[in-house]
Amino acid sequence: MCPLYKKKDRREIANYRPITLLNSDYKIYTKVLAMRLAEVRQPRRMVYLSP
Repeated sequence: MCPLYKKKDRREIANYRPITLLNSDYKIYTKVLAMRLAEVRQPRRMVYLSP
């Protein structure tokens, strides 16, 4: 969780709201995983297509 400033005095904790960055982490993780799977899948496709 990260505090995100809302309004008024930055020195008061009540002027911040918590946010989570899990959604961003998940998006990065799935993108990297998809890219790695694509690298593995491509060479096998070429072998599969040859009769």
